[in-house]
This record gives sequence, structure tokens and C-alpha cells, in this order.
Amino acid sequence: MIQQPPPPYEGSEPYIFVCYSHDDAALVYPELAWLDSEGFRYWYDEGIAPGEYWPEALAGAIEGATVFLMFISRSAVDSEFCLRESTFAFGRQKSFVAIYLEETTLPRGLELIIGDRQAILRHKQDELRYREKVIGALEQHVERRRDPEHAIQDPEPAIRVPKTAASNTMAVLPFRLLTPSPGEEYLCTALADALIGKLATIPNLDVLPWVRVAQYAGQSTDALGIARELGVQMIVDASIQKLGAELRIHVQAISVEGQVVSAARHEGTMTSLFSLQDAIADQLLSDLGIEMQARPEVSSPTNNPAAYELYLQGTERLNQYNIWDTRTGIEMLRNATSLDPDFTEAWGRLAEAIVQMAFTFEPEEHWFRAAEQAIHNALELDPTNASAHYANGRLLWSPANGYRNRPALRSLARAMRFDPTADQARIWQALIFMHVGLLDEARTNLQAAIVRVPEDPMAGFFLAHLDHYERDHEAAIAGLDQGLLRHPANYYIHVFYPLITLYAGDLAATETRIAAAEQFAPNDPMILSIEGLLWAKRGEEARALEAITRAQAAEVPVIHRHHIGHNAASVYAVLGQTDKALPLLREIVADGLPNYPVFDSDPHFKNLHGLPEFNALMSELELDWQEFKTEFGGK
Repeated sequence: MIQQPPPPYEGSEPYIFVCYSHDDAALVYPELAWLDSEGFRYWYDEGIAPGEYWPEALAGAIEGATVFLMFISRSAVDSEFCLRESTFAFGRQKSFVAIYLEETTLPRGLELIIGDRQAILRHKQDELRYREKVIGALEQHVERRRDPEHAIQDPEPAIRVPKTAASNTMAVLPFRLLTPSPGEEYLCTALADALIGKLATIPNLDVLPWVRVAQYAGQSTDALGIARELGVQMIVDASIQKLGAELRIHVQAISVEGQVVSAARHEGTMTSLFSLQDAIADQLLSDLGIEMQARPEVSSPTNNPAAYELYLQGTERLNQYNIWDTRTGIEMLRNATSLDPDFTEAWGRLAEAIVQMAFTFEPEEHWFRAAEQAIHNALELDPTNASAHYANGRLLWSPANGYRNRPALRSLARAMRFDPTADQARIWQALIFMHVGLLDEARTNLQAAIVRVPEDPMAGFFLAHLDHYERDHEAAIAGLDQGLLRHPANYYIHVFYPLITLYAGDLAATETRIAAAEQFAPNDPMILSIEGLLWAKRGEEARALEAITRAQAAEVPVIHRHHIGHNAASVYAVLGQTDKALPLLREIVADGLPNYPVFDSDPHFKNLHGLPEFNALMSELELDWQEFKTEFGGK
């Protein structure tokens, strides 16, 4: 006779729904008894009371479960009940764990449901490895009981990493929400991002930025595999349980060798999110053996819990990098500053959000003015706010403000001084370095940024553009090709790619690239200006002049309008109309592109060399370039 496992769980705590074929009871029941001994709560069909309507009871049990555990066998996949239960769980977006009791071919419907979700092969693994994998898989979704009978002690830190260890590289994964409900997924991103920000201030602790780990959001995690993939010594993996306003967060730090460095449970409420983040950071630092005084004391950024929650929600939306979420993020941050006008971080992040909208999605005047106000408010409250200095640097270097190179570089330098992990400030400083001819300094910045954020689409694009400025066309094209593999819809790569092939001398490829770019940005003035230069190099003067006339007449405000002017000046120079090329060059110099080394090496300016006006301009640019190197060189 088959001995039944302990009775199914009844209550409000997170539990596992168990799906199995009754033909496999002899195999499944011992597994359930073992799960109970390990402190897991579960429900299986013995929980249906006599006389209760079976479909209603099953549906209710699945809806209430945190994770759907299916024991897969040939009998299970032939069972109509198992198929119905798994389909219902799939429709309710339940977390799914599959344990294969035997080699089984899945029917197409079940294969669609299971897909590449976590599967454990019971029939192919030794007992110890199997038990470890089951516990690891389930603990990602549910917490084990901690009553006296099933007390589970948090493991003691297995190692202490000294604060001077060169191996102190860490990645904080997006948190996992074990009790998902609409509108609360932002906690996974926001709490991880905030923890990264706190840990990144610690000397001798190298924490990867959010953009390096964002790809793992919403995924079942193989922490050690991710640690090896990211090349870090430690991985921080955390789960969140939320019941009403109450929060319970389990945090583990694991070394790449599989040793538990830190393990702790933190409890708090939605009104104490900031102090909860502090407690998590403090515990991690303590377990890592890092002196607590190494982390600067930081007071709560706001005493208004609703404002702080809006700040976290808005920050999470900005990480999506699309116009709709950016709009929503801006409104959330505006509401946060309305609730607490002294909330400095909200003003700083709002400034970043509005600048992102102005530069990437809607380059309209009202956004630039709104950004100025947010920057002013943040810096009035805290002159050291790095977000505001970063936003101010980008705003100063814009069409709306006349591309003020020097003030913009100084503002970005301040952002990096107040926050050494400000990778975006470093990338945009490199962009300005490129425009003023500090090419070595730009490369140093970009290479440093790419080490930390190799997936950043703009850093890779800027590096390829820098190769173009140094006339290494082969490297530039390779960089753009690599960028398109990662970001196939990147506007800047598509629009600038034909310029690179044009300078490389491949006119046929340029024509192909222009056609491809027009699919992404029809009638874009930058593409028109490149097309004009292509016609000029082919000797088709009328078509060249018509194209650049349309490009220069475009009313759409674009951040790269000085590049359009550069291309137009190149057209006039190639066509021998030097009287038009020289005044245009002076215009683009005043419009953010005083680039002495690039103009000096530009093959399209061959007809300008030796002209007194061109020589005078180049002498002025060389002097200005030397002054830039004196103030900003090597920084």
C-alpha cells in the first residue's frame, strides 16, 4: 500500500501546486513527503473535500499557488487532468518547475506550455544533485517554513572577503517578486538598482551597473552561471514577498565558487523602503568583511513614503528606454517632487528623464526649458547632485543652448567627481571630446566605459565614430556591424553608417547604406547631406546641391546638425565652390564642432588647402584645440 504524504497545505502563505498522474503516486508521494520535511508548503488533489466541485477547487488552488510543480511522465502527458491544470496555470502566468520522472516526449500543446522553463531530470541525476536542484529551483519562488518543527537556519557566511581583495567584483541581479501582482513588478528593478547605487560608493568594491544586469529581469536565475558569464567574483540574488504593505526580502551573496558569502532575511513595509535598502547594504558589507565606516552616511532622501515609491516607479520606467515609458516616468517623478518639493534625488532623476526625452524622442523647446528648471531645483537643494550635473552637461551641449563645449565638459566632470560610477557622464564627455578634437581623451573615456557597460549602444557607436575620425575605416565598419548585431534598430548607427563607407571610398556600399537608412528615418536631413556628398563625389553637381539644400532647410531640430553642415561644406569643397564652403565651416565651428585634427585630415577639404581663409581658420582652430588640451587633456 502506498503511504500518503502529509496533508495538503491550507492557508495564506506561499505554496506549491503539485500536478501529477495518479498512476505515478508511488513515485510522487515520497517526493512530497521529502518536500514537507524540507519545509515546503504544497497543495495536491487530496486537498479537495468530499462533495466539493472538483474543477472549481483545482482552479482556486492553482490561482492561489506561487509556483506550479509538475511531475512529468508518459502517464502525466496522457492525462487530460494534467493538461488542463498546466494550461490553466500557463494562462495565469504561474512560475513553472518540471521534474521528469522518466524519459518523456511532450505533446505539442504541453511543449508550448513548458518551453524552455526550468526542468529537472529525476531519472538522470544522482540523489544529492537532484535534491540540490529541486531545492534551488523552488526556493527561487517560495519560502520554506520556519516554524520550530521545520526551522531552517540562514547559513553562516562561508568566507570573508577582505576589503583590499582584487576579486571584489559583484553583480546584483534584478530581484524576483514571489508574490506577483499587477503594478508591483517595479520593485524588482527599483530595489536592485538602488542597492547597486549604494554599494557602488564603497572603495575597493567593484559593482556592475544596472545596465549590465537588466537583461536578467523576470528570468529564472542560474546565479553561478550568470556570475561566470559576467566575469564577477560574487553574485547577489534576492527575492521579494509582498503581502499588503508588508515586505520580506531574502538576500544571498554567492561566490563564483558556489560558497555562500552572505544570507539574510529583511522585513519591512512599503513606507520604509529606503531604510530597508540601507539594512540590506549594511548586512552585505558586514558579511563581506568591509568596514561599515567605509560607506558614507546617507540620510533618507525623503520623509514622504508615497513620494519615494513614485521615485522608484519612475526610475524603473526610465530603464525601458522608449518614449511611452519615458513619458510615464516623467509624470511619476513630477508627482514625487509635488509630494515633496525638497526631494533632491527626484529632481535630479527628473532632469535626466526630461533630457532623455528631449535628446532621444522629442527634441522640442519646451522639454529643454523643463529640464533647465528641474536641474536648477536639484542643484539648489544639493550642489553635489551628480544626476543634475550630468543632465546639465547634456543640456549645455545641445542645439537649444548653442553647444557650449567648455561649460558642458565642466558639468560632466563634476558629475563624475560626485559619482565616480557615472558611466553615462563619462560617455557623453567622450562625445564632446570627439567634437573638439581631443581624440585620445575620447578613446580613454569610451574604453573605460565599455569595460563597465559593454552593451551600451551609444558607447559602441561613439567608439566606431572615433575610428572614423582617425580614418581607420576598417575598424569603424567592424564596430558598426557589431553594434547592429546587438542593436539592429539603432537610429544613429543606421544614419551614420553610409558616412563611414563614403569616407572609405566605397560609393556602391554607400548607396546601399543610404537606402537602408531611409527605411529607418525617411527624409532625415543627415541622410540627405550624405547623399549630397555621394553625388558630389560622382560629379553630379545638380543632384548634390539639391540634396544638401533640402538637408539644410529641414526644420526638424537635430542634435547632429553640425554634422549636416560639415557634409554640406564638404560638398561645396569637392565641387570647387570654396566661397560657400569656408563660411559654412565657420558656422559649424561656432555650432559645436571646432574640430582641428578632423578638419585637417578630411580628404574632402583638399581644394581648401592653401587658401588664406582656410589657413587662418585652421590656425584659430589649432590654438583653440591646444587650449582644450590644456584644460581637459588627460581627464
